[in-house]
Amino acid sequence: MTRIPKGTYSIHFRFRDSRGLWSLVTHDVFIKNPLPIADFRHEIIQHCDSTVVSFTDRSVDGDRFLWNFGDGRTSALRNPRPTFHTAGTYRVSLTVTDTIILRDSTLIREIVVPVRKVDTGIREEGIVLTANALNATFQWVDCNNNYRPIPGQTGRSFTATVNGRFAVEVTQGGCVALSACYAIITVDVPEIDFAEKIRLFPNPNTGQFTIDLGEDKREVWITVFDQHGRKVEETYSDYGREFNLNLDLKPGIYFARIIANGKLETIRFVVR
Repeated sequence: MTRIPKGTYSIHFRFRDSRGLWSLVTHDVFIKNPLPIADFRHEIIQHCDSTVVSFTDRSVDGDRFLWNFGDGRTSALRNPRPTFHTAGTYRVSLTVTDTIILRDSTLIREIVVPVRKVDTGIREEGIVLTANALNATFQWVDCNNNYRPIPGQTGRSFTATVNGRFAVEVTQGGCVALSACYAIITVDVPEIDFAEKIRLFPNPNTGQFTIDLGEDKREVWITVFDQHGRKVEETYSDYGREFNLNLDLKPGIYFARIIANGKLETIRFVVR
């Protein structure tokens, strides 16, 4: 009887004896006192990059509801539908309260929430970009040309033939996602010396310095490497002459590789 909601009920019953004879129908009325019992069920609804969990209240004698989804979010709705963007096991609780007797009941369950994610990672090796995703299809795009697909470039790896910024659209598990853009700046760049026009100051510095190209240049790439050849910073501008950099660098020797108007120069500087 505990699963019957609170209220007044009429009951009609009769009895059968050992000879199979039935008694007259008897009628009675009883009152079910409030006794909240929390209960719920859930349904997993997966989308690309997110999962909706549809909760349905099945409690008895609950007038007020408080859900805790185990990730810091709560809800006072009776049947909430929260969206999860991170897969995991969540400790979900439902507390129902009977507002007449001010008594509550809490049920806690661990809910496993899967979230479909497309792997958009890329490994960069010189002028070759390779997508990390497996069991997927690919379409490489030109970020500098309004993300237009590059004809014929549908393999997992892409070899740049011109300098630019490139990304890959990955289709995996029925979901589609676009990677970040990766800059390729070392394709057929002529080693033309224009250092006499470039100034990097102050040098030494504390990671805050200015690069003056001497005149306005187009398609300017500035890439900073440490003394081990690791790229620590990169910036691009369509047009400009003077560029201020504010880098959080450890003391040591660094190199600024500058490409502008198809010309390349490398300047050594020291961070104190």
